[in-house]
Amino acid sequence: MKRKTQSDLQVEVFKALGHPVRVEILKAVADKEVPMQDLCRRLSIAQSNVSRHASLMRRCGILSERRAGPHIFLSLAARELLGSLDHAAQVQRRRLSQNQTMMVIKSRES
Repeated sequence: MKRKTQSDLQVEVFKALGHPVRVEILKAVADKEVPMQDLCRRLSIAQSNVSRHASLMRRCGILSERRAGPHIFLSLAARELLGSLDHAAQVQRRRLSQNQTMMVIKSRES
């Protein structure tokens, strides 16, 4: 069995955040433990769908799960990822700003 490199492990985390529902789950559990049912209502998706996304995020070490009777509670296990979300937003804002600047320059040249 091939040993995973640091890059392989990093890619797994980024892939786990590579879906809008998973990013929304991450944001929802950023500050507190959240019941699975509340996430379903907040995201307007079925529990099976939230469960599938949460399972992938748990396997990557992003989420923790706690069970209390029939209830499932999710919490953030990797707080450092919140900074990554902020950085990604900054990258996109800069890109959009640059694109807008280029559009203004091109319209002036026309």
